[in-house]
Amino acid sequence: AAQDGCTIKLEPSGVITCATGVTEQGQGTEAIIAQVAATAFGVSTDKVRVITGDTDKTPYGGGTWASRGAGIGGEAAYQAARALRGQVLSTAGVMLQSDPETLEIADGWVVDRDNGAQRLGLDDLARTVYYRANELPLDHQPELMATRHFRVKDYPFVFTNGVQASWLEVDIETGVITETSGSSMYCESWSLISSASMDGVLPTAGMSVISGVVIRPSGRT
Repeated sequence: AAQDGCTIKLEPSGVITCATGVTEQGQGTEAIIAQVAATAFGVSTDKVRVITGDTDKTPYGGGTWASRGAGIGGEAAYQAARALRGQVLSTAGVMLQSDPETLEIADGWVVDRDNGAQRLGLDDLARTVYYRANELPLDHQPELMATRHFRVKDYPFVFTNGVQASWLEVDIETGVITETSGSSMYCESWSLISSASMDGVLPTAGMSVISGVVIRPSGRT
């Protein structure tokens, strides 16, 4: 499928819940979605709860299909997290009587963009919206949930990809191919450099995927 969706909401506890159409099959999808959402919104990954594989709670999408989770599902999560961030800062601006452009989200707090001073906890903001909305101005309608879908327009589907190279020795008489010392290291490094990067994706997850791709055809463990 060329599209996927993600719904992210701010809970009264200050945690964000991320419901995504992509699923986990060992690629590290849940960790990647959590990292993307956390980075885009402004919290640590331990403040992100990811829901996958439950079609009663998640937007419709194409599942995993190998490596499409980060490329399509990750983009949907990024857009939803940024939209939620805008909603939170809009409400924070009203509550703090400040221009939302002067505010930022960091470590579970709404802070001053200039000096990082903590102004309002995300949990306090959420509880006000959900349980004491009467305290807000009548002309402000708060929203603390965002759904975004990302669609690939040029192709029916897309996979994340990269380029890898190996340093080999070929016996011109027998045709036997031998890996030179350090070949796997070169493959790993060049693959990571050549692959497109996405802001917020765990470097460890990317390294693990590339390492697996390099090791499999060489027959190593």
